[in-house]
Amino acid sequence: MKRDTDRGDSSELNARDEEPQGPLAIERLTPEGRHRQFGWRFPVGLFVAIALVALAGRAVAWRETSTEVAPAGPTPISWVNAIVSSEDRPVGLTTYAAGGRSVVPIVLQSVAVEAIPDSLFWIVGQPNHFTVRATNTTSQPIRLTPCPMYRMYVLGTSASLATVRTMNCADIGSTFGPGQVVSLDMVYMPSGTDPRGFQTIAWEAISGFAGTALLTSIDISD
Repeated sequence: MKRDTDRGDSSELNARDEEPQGPLAIERLTPEGRHRQFGWRFPVGLFVAIALVALAGRAVAWRETSTEVAPAGPTPISWVNAIVSSEDRPVGLTTYAAGGRSVVPIVLQSVAVEAIPDSLFWIVGQPNHFTVRATNTTSQPIRLTPCPMYRMYVLGTSASLATVRTMNCADIGSTFGPGQVVSLDMVYMPSGTDPRGFQTIAWEAISGFAGTALLTSIDISD
């Protein structure tokens, strides 16, 4: 009896297994379910797309910048150590005739002047180059005859004791035209009496035209 019972149970199971089974029931996703399933993917994908576009824009800008060739600036006119004697130096804005009698004061045209150092570390007794760039911002030409004079000194020291020199007028020319830019190579050699440490160097035109340029944060050492 037990065997029959067992055989009967087995045949019933086999019969159930052989019966055709219907398709599995698939539950449809509701709008809320879709939102839960895909909602986090949309902002992440949007963020990635924005990041890729930004990187592509930066790459294009970098490529355009790297391929651009910066125009070469004008070569500064070479410096000449043309020292002016004390007798020939102007006193303020007034010139003096040979007999010592004062004449009508000369009013100088002011121009824009900037100074560009080659190095910020200067050593006493050694020549240090920098560039002075003057721009005639007036609407009139400026005559450079006689040749303009200038002086250089450490700010805070006596300007009246500074060496006065003339510019390299042989290469500059006799006229400083409106809008014209003149680049001048300059050389300053710190003396033993100049203060040490971080200083400001003044370049000052004292005839021909008026203009002052400052070199800041120059470290003067022995």
